[in-house]
Amino acid sequence: MSNNTGIVDYDAQRERVTLLVSRILVYTFMVLIAFVCLFPFWMLIVNSSRSHAELQSGFAIFLRGHFFDNLIKAWTDTALIAIPKGLLNSLIIAGGSSLLSIYFSALTAYGIFVYDFKGRRLVFNFILLIMMIPTQVSVVGFIQLMGKMHLMNTYWPLIIPAIASPATFFYMKQYIQSTLPLEIIEAARVDGANEFYTFNMISLPQACSCSSDDLRICWFMEQLLHSCAHYQLQGEGNSSYHARSFKI
Repeated sequence: MSNNTGIVDYDAQRERVTLLVSRILVYTFMVLIAFVCLFPFWMLIVNSSRSHAELQSGFAIFLRGHFFDNLIKAWTDTALIAIPKGLLNSLIIAGGSSLLSIYFSALTAYGIFVYDFKGRRLVFNFILLIMMIPTQVSVVGFIQLMGKMHLMNTYWPLIIPAIASPATFFYMKQYIQSTLPLEIIEAARVDGANEFYTFNMISLPQACSCSSDDLRICWFMEQLLHSCAHYQLQGEGNSSYHARSFKI
């Protein structure tokens, strides 16, 4: 009996030691991952507190005393870049393109999902085919078209194309298909709601709960590419589009 008790105690102790070692390894790994993720942000803060001469002197890990001076200079000195104007441009472009992209992509996904018409599968596959075409293929022709339409140096070339967003449509289609029962649409029709009211009041709120991160990732690189090309072809010599004064 005592031998069995000793074996049980030994097994329990070994399990506790194994669990402790496993926890130490896991926590150590998590701390290393956290350090790798947070260290670049710490370096951004440190470098923002250093003067130009200190930046040229080499690497530093501790804060310096020029943080507020650099912050004030960044917001007030418009010789290189105008941060307030850049934030306003980013808000207008990102907000406008996001609203158009979400609304019209959800509307297209709603129509293909709800209505059973001939060629629905063909239309869906055609949109997916367009999604496979790289943006770089059409950017030069797009810039030339905007120049002929006298829309260069305005917000509109960066906002209006958001209406046609195949990638956002694909995410919306998959999300609506998995979360929107057709019985709700039928119930709304029985109650006398028209199609646009059903979409705007029932389907769209559910579609808007789709992950905004997925939607914006699809548009970030395209907007950046168009804006950089738009800026370079204007002969400004700098691809930082948010620093310029766009016209409405």
